[in-house]
Amino acid sequence: MSATAGQPLRVVLFSTVQLNPYVELFAGGVRAAAPDIQVACERRLTLDWVRRRGRQADVLHIHWPELQYAGARARSRWRRFASFTAGLLLARRAGLRLAYTVHNLNQHEGQDALFNALANAALFAWADALHVHDEVTAEALRRRVRRPERIHIIPHGSYVGCYPDSVSRQEARRQLDLPQEAFVYLMLGGLRPYKGAEELIEAFRALEDGSARLIIAGHAHAPAYAASLQASARGDARIRLFLEHIPDERVQYFMHAADVCVLPYRRVTTSGAAVLALSFRKPIVVPAIGPFPALVRSAAGICYEPAGVQALRRALEEARALDMEQAGRAISAYLETISWERVGALHAEMYRQIAGGEEARRAGG
Repeated sequence: MSATAGQPLRVVLFSTVQLNPYVELFAGGVRAAAPDIQVACERRLTLDWVRRRGRQADVLHIHWPELQYAGARARSRWRRFASFTAGLLLARRAGLRLAYTVHNLNQHEGQDALFNALANAALFAWADALHVHDEVTAEALRRRVRRPERIHIIPHGSYVGCYPDSVSRQEARRQLDLPQEAFVYLMLGGLRPYKGAEELIEAFRALEDGSARLIIAGHAHAPAYAASLQASARGDARIRLFLEHIPDERVQYFMHAADVCVLPYRRVTTSGAAVLALSFRKPIVVPAIGPFPALVRSAAGICYEPAGVQALRRALEEARALDMEQAGRAISAYLETISWERVGALHAEMYRQIAGGEEARRAGG
């Protein structure tokens, strides 16, 4: 059911994510770069959606499939999973093209492992385009899929202009009750064990620097995990925890109060948090895993070997020596390369390629 000559290509993006503006920015980037492509956003891909509305689309682009069938009850997860995979199969048989952005090679907490394995197997087999954000993920994916020529490396677009950005450094620190002269490390984003906040607290506590401050801000998804972070930080007045969702309008206060952003993840496929930090011109302190080394080379920051707390502590110390003006220039130059219009143009080309004829799907069955 590919687009006919003279008709606009119709793309539908599927994502249930609401707090991260990634998909809305993605859609806007494609529209800006390719006015001839119609882009719509939907939450859930289901068998019923494909039956009722599949004729209104040429390309279905899936984001975060694990959230398509997430639910508190096993019965609802099974039902959603069955509808999702049946919808994919019907779409493929109807001639629609499928694209899949691989945000996570594996679900971080290992939840619904069977569903995730089956969904990835289906998408890896049926997708006409597999989109990843960096070469490291592409290489890992090449080892897992047939027809690796379907893999498209297109970077994560920036968040520049997406969040309010008017507060000064001085006002941000005043609002957060931070000393103006302090060197401030920030970890911002949803807090889950795989992100390594405990190691960051331990490494920071080992710093013999009374003027340093550490802020950890974001919603801890498990109350027990929030309690463990509070216990780890107890007794060190230099550490401030904001264990709650940070509204969009408050993000700028944390970013502008910080000198560097620290992302001590234990594993990572794509990190929107790193791109967000760079979008506020903040150098990043990250382990040498996944996309992080390439981001540090392209922009600015410190990359450390993920060999434990001592390596992270040394990286925190090294961050104090960064030339912030030079880092800011490097980050600004990098951000120009990942504007959403530039990224959108690459996705538009990907869509045109997979919608261009049956040759793009041969060997797909």
